[in-house]
Amino acid sequence: MLAHSRAPGAEANANHLYRLPLFACLPHSLIGAALGAALGAVDQIVADLAGRSSVASVRLAEQQTIQARIAEAAAELEAARALLQVDRARINDMGRSLQLPDTATRLQYRLNVGYAAKLCVQAVERLMPVVGGRGLESHHAFQRAWRDVHAVTQHIALVWDVQALNYAATRLGLAAGDPKI
Repeated sequence: MLAHSRAPGAEANANHLYRLPLFACLPHSLIGAALGAALGAVDQIVADLAGRSSVASVRLAEQQTIQARIAEAAAELEAARALLQVDRARINDMGRSLQLPDTATRLQYRLNVGYAAKLCVQAVERLMPVVGGRGLESHHAFQRAWRDVHAVTQHIALVWDVQALNYAATRLGLAAGDPKI
């Protein structure tokens, strides 16, 4: 479905979401998995560090570098969540009032969701040194979260570089490279 065409499901479904352009809103359906996996990774690491000590018998939870990494990852994820909540509220408001987002609004949504995806990746990358080599083992929960975040954020609608270039090009008076914006 193109930016302003009518969704086939709109005839059968009364919900306002079926009246919105698919490609403007689709990334918001995808990013939740990455955000949830990254948030789960923070929780898992915090729980894992509760009783752990280093080889030198230093409680890992007391190391300031570990505390700083956890705090920054948590802040990145809360920023991503807040950014997404604002856009989702706007998307729902527009849908309920039967408005279609213009190109600039669609590009802003894509820019924001792309940035939220980037923040999710940054957060799990920031946590990797905290987990250490154990986080690379296939049975370790962090490895799964790391892989899930990276897998989800490779969807073309979430790749930061693509969203940033589309947004900036149009702000500079050029055409977006993605015809499905």
